[in-house]
Amino acid sequence: MAEPKVKVPANAAQKEREKVPEHVFLLPSERKFPYKRYKNGEWVISCADLRDAIRLAAIHGYKSVEAKARKLYEEHCQ
Repeated sequence: MAEPKVKVPANAAQKEREKVPEHVFLLPSERKFPYKRYKNGEWVISCADLRDAIRLAAIHGYKSVEAKARKLYEEHCQ
């Protein structure tokens, strides 16, 4: 089955987030902290979304999400 062609900004409605695969989110059980974008037929890591995830996770106390986002950012964005 083909992946949906949906771009998910951090402020997307829950209805839009349900169309997106779980692997796009750092907290897939709650569909929070998207860090991938759909480009050229595949989901790719977005450095801008990772920076947003780091910031928002820190603000809202999601320590494990923040750590995971920082690790991914170091691996893929520097």
